[in-house]
Amino acid sequence: MTDHGVVLEGIGLHTGRTSRIVVACSTPGTGIRFVRTDLPGRPSVQAVRATVVSTDRHTVLASGEAVVMTVEHLMAALSGLSLWDAVIEVDGPEVPILDGSALPFVAVLASLEPSPRAPLIVASEVSIRRGGGVARVTPSDGFTLECSIEFDHLAVRRQTASWDGSTRSFMEQVAPARTFGFLDEMVTLRERGLAAGASLENALVFGPSGPLSPTRFDDEPARHKLLDAIGDLALLGCPIRARVVLEKPGHSLIVGLVETLEST
Repeated sequence: MTDHGVVLEGIGLHTGRTSRIVVACSTPGTGIRFVRTDLPGRPSVQAVRATVVSTDRHTVLASGEAVVMTVEHLMAALSGLSLWDAVIEVDGPEVPILDGSALPFVAVLASLEPSPRAPLIVASEVSIRRGGGVARVTPSDGFTLECSIEFDHLAVRRQTASWDGSTRSFMEQVAPARTFGFLDEMVTLRERGLAAGASLENALVFGPSGPLSPTRFDDEPARHKLLDAIGDLALLGCPIRARVVLEKPGHSLIVGLVETLEST
């Protein structure tokens, strides 16, 4: 930690470039903002749905020259710790992937003072589809988020994970889950300019016969999809009072859900 905030450094999952971030609390009500300190004039981008420019394997924000990639794990950590007002200085185009989970972010952000925000209260049922994914939101007195995934791999198949909205369960049961992928798709991803920084140190990779490194949970892929969804839902700028059920979610589905909730 510095006098100006907490510091983390590492490579980007997709660019493979090293970057450093400094996270500090900001004025209540100002939301979450990323500042590109490596660019002239230090341009910034607000972490809101309107600034999302890509949901292809990660969430990318942009406003003019201020482009920041792979924000979802950091956004999930901020949301899980009720840090709704923050400035994140980043000296490159991508937030570091660290170990592939939100745990390293949580470890340092836990020292910051929470900035609670009144929840968005969902009054009527909402349902959307994007690709093969479905999101259903129903009114509730509290908050629950449930996520189900299904992959044609013997080590994954169908898994379901959930979060009750509490900080403790986020830190212990969701934050440690790492991003995951399959060995047979790595060449294709890199041909598309993605996953240049991916390794067994920052991702859970499944080979033909199973994971190439030990898993942290039996259902780690489902928990990580839950983590990604928490990060993308944080683009609302506040928590939700509702029951949210996700089936085969991706970044596009969750960003679409945020847009729908904003318009209701």
